[in-house]
Amino acid sequence: MVTRLYLIGFMGSGKTTVGRLVADLMHWCFLDLDEEIERVEGRSVSEIFRQSGESHFRQLEQQRLRSISGPRDLIVALGGGTYEAARNREFIEDNGTSVYLETPLEDIYSRLESDGTRPMFSSRDEVSELYQQRLSSYNMARVKVETNHMDPATIAEEIVRLMTSASGC
Repeated sequence: MVTRLYLIGFMGSGKTTVGRLVADLMHWCFLDLDEEIERVEGRSVSEIFRQSGESHFRQLEQQRLRSISGPRDLIVALGGGTYEAARNREFIEDNGTSVYLETPLEDIYSRLESDGTRPMFSSRDEVSELYQQRLSSYNMARVKVETNHMDPATIAEEIVRLMTSASGC
């Protein structure tokens, strides 16, 4: 039986928004890994990237991922690059189920351009390159949910449906 879901996908794919909705529907707890890192570090992800670099952030990310404790019935929204590291993928697959929110690049662009807070967003070309670089790891996820033309509530309901049918409930 699934006791942890790890939501993966590119920045702007809706992991946090959808994760909170799934947690509400399943009556599970929710944790956003980036928010947890910010809480522990006392600074934003953007500040960590700017002040200490991506390599330092990835170390913090791996440490926080492995230190998540608490309830087993937990939805975890991962950062866009978390699942790219093989050691993180192995940990995630050993401790729960990965769910890839497959989001078209055009949707990503529109969300990120209006957001303005993402540390890895500088230009459409760089976003496209990073997106392409991460696709192969995202496609290793156990479960894929296409988010094209779907609102967050519908995506959350689809994840719950998939998880419920997979557990036989």
